[in-house]
Amino acid sequence: MKLSFLLSAPPDVSSPLELGPRPEASEIPAVRRFGDPAAELAALRHGAGLLDASDGGRVVVEGADAATFLHRLLANDVRGLAAGEGNESLLLSPQGRVLASMHLARTAAATFSLELPPDRAPGLSRALEAYLFAEDVCISERTEETAPVLVAGPRAEEVVRTLSGGALPSPGVHGRFALAGGSALIRRAPFFGATAFVVDAGPGGVQAIWSAAQAAGATPVGLDAREVFRVEAGEPLFGAEIDETVYPQEAGLEHAFALDKGCYVGQEVVAKIDTYGGKNRALVGWRLADDTPREKGTQVFRAETMEAVGALTSWVRSPRLGTGLALGYARLRALGGASGFRIEGTQAALVSFPLGDSP
Repeated sequence: MKLSFLLSAPPDVSSPLELGPRPEASEIPAVRRFGDPAAELAALRHGAGLLDASDGGRVVVEGADAATFLHRLLANDVRGLAAGEGNESLLLSPQGRVLASMHLARTAAATFSLELPPDRAPGLSRALEAYLFAEDVCISERTEETAPVLVAGPRAEEVVRTLSGGALPSPGVHGRFALAGGSALIRRAPFFGATAFVVDAGPGGVQAIWSAAQAAGATPVGLDAREVFRVEAGEPLFGAEIDETVYPQEAGLEHAFALDKGCYVGQEVVAKIDTYGGKNRALVGWRLADDTPREKGTQVFRAETMEAVGALTSWVRSPRLGTGLALGYARLRALGGASGFRIEGTQAALVSFPLGDSP
């Protein structure tokens, strides 16, 4: 972790921080909580949460043919981006399934930065190099140069404006701003339906940014509160709900691929699903009648016939519902007309997102 100072001598935590495996990269631990998880969750819902994203990966693709090379591989627009612009994108398999999920930024006319979840940069580098033939393109992993933090919640913009002296990038644009005694790249970022900003001052500036964000009113948020916020929003996560077995439409990733940019790897499959409705399963949520933790892969059955309909991918104790809440994939045909579901002997019911507050 690049925020190693939090684990060795955190100035605002009186006891050692508890670590736990994260769904997106189980071999890389994350801080589970900095204090009261309920207060951390409240910060994401009503204030500004501060999250460690410093061990995310980065791959840089540069060269005279970089734009054309990436445009024929990635699922979202590349050539149409101006320097300083970016979007969410995917690398798909020829069969149309998700191999990688990333934020793509054009940092110069012939240079692109691909920001990824933890431990995903080496795999993306290898996958891109497999398509490289005689193009003038250089692919390099630059994870060591990046150490972003994330500010998320209704007051995230207020906090980041305080850090940057009032300046903010427009949606879809990244910019470098002076802050915390140095400078940082700032961009708006998707965060499970909440307003959010990525702030990256590099490994040398991450501690200053972390401290300055707290001084501006952001609350450090650990893995436990993040996962409750995410699952209550019904949002997928790469490594939990999204992997090489999933089609983009199954996980609701329509924002990360284009149907009008021409050919790219897997384009024919996603276009066919869009045109002919070939989606056979979808990510859904179940409210359970108890709050016993459930493992990924736990089977879900129709209550009346015990026909298997799908499997769980994520589970949390939901404060909004007052019980267990799970995400998982279900076969759409098997859902039709079901009066209820069973998960390891417990009653369950489908829920709609976004959730309302429990009575």
